[in-house]
Amino acid sequence: MIRLIVWGGLITVGFFGSGAAQEDPQPLPPPPETEIYLADLSIEKDRVSVTNPRNVTNHAGYDNQPYFLPDGQAFFYVAQGANEKMDIWRYDLAFGTRTQMTDTPRESEYSPKLTPDGQGLSVIHEKEDRTGQQVWRYDLDDPKSGRALLELNPVGYYAWGQGGDYLAVFALGDPPTLRLADMKSGEIEIMYENIGRALYAAPDGAGYYFTSPLAEDRFQVLYLALEDKSIEDRFELPGANEHYALTALDEDVAFFSANGGKLYFRIGAADTGWQEIADLSGAGITNITRLAVSPDHRRIAFVVSE
Repeated sequence: MIRLIVWGGLITVGFFGSGAAQEDPQPLPPPPETEIYLADLSIEKDRVSVTNPRNVTNHAGYDNQPYFLPDGQAFFYVAQGANEKMDIWRYDLAFGTRTQMTDTPRESEYSPKLTPDGQGLSVIHEKEDRTGQQVWRYDLDDPKSGRALLELNPVGYYAWGQGGDYLAVFALGDPPTLRLADMKSGEIEIMYENIGRALYAAPDGAGYYFTSPLAEDRFQVLYLALEDKSIEDRFELPGANEHYALTALDEDVAFFSANGGKLYFRIGAADTGWQEIADLSGAGITNITRLAVSPDHRRIAFVVSE
């Protein structure tokens, strides 16, 4: 049997024999070596600048998927433990301290987010027997409270919408699909086929931005509107990296992306397109993948493959 394996920013393929259910699971391929960098961000009317990039995880193995908390003073992220399982950690900017949020030595968690009610941590939870991945919730005041939010399995990424009324997920398959779960009715619809890994809720909660691959390692960003379930093409990303970040900016949405060691910025679908705002290759940063922007627009976090 062939199974897709999601390492947060990378999909690999695992091969399992027909007797895998009766045998110990075969070892997974090692995750990529990644670090999370933090930089200062300034957004003014006619200028966006990124300065002072520094490695804030500085840890052997996999550190990935930064997610800023609403006050911009901390972010959740995924880190690899000694047993090669992934747990969720919190990094506090003011003191540079790290706090472990989940501790599951036989299972892994990915894609940390604050739940819409502000009281929980939602994750992609890998089952112990490696039969799949589901969207789970942990109560912040009880780290052992993990439970599945959807029976859908396997899924790789997800995003909340309309205050938690909807949950959009990247469902693994051939091809992977964008599925929309109504959290009140339990109904799950397939909305799009051949979706990419970068799936985010619009800042106003009214829809979702997601990617789809184009020819020659390029990617298109599309938008799903929750009101009428319509899907529109928005723009193409500036390079071969399918990851991007978005944030509310005045009455519009600002997007950030990367290609190699360069960072790019744009406002919505404006005709001005992408603007290069930083070239960090001089600092030895040449392979940026995932990005996250703090809600106060003062920091940008990005993942660098070693």
